[in-house]
Amino acid sequence: MQTPSYDHPHQQQINALVALVGALLGRLRADGALSQGEMTDLLRQADAFLPEGSESLGTRLLAVVRETQALAVADMAAPLDRRRLGG
Repeated sequence: MQTPSYDHPHQQQINALVALVGALLGRLRADGALSQGEMTDLLRQADAFLPEGSESLGTRLLAVVRETQALAVADMAAPLDRRRLGG
């Protein structure tokens, strides 16, 4: 899965955080410690804290939360592969 590219000056750090959180959520799901419903609720709560409809960092972070859910659902529980992350 390709990480979306934005023009934010800290995009590499944001991408790394997305990959880390996605991997952790994927591992929790794989270990049975977090159900799909719990993960969806958790990400929905995080999503609710981020502003909608602005060009601020919050909008980009909203995309990060959504991307993290996609990565976790795609079962990124395996060890991270830098080639997949574009690094």
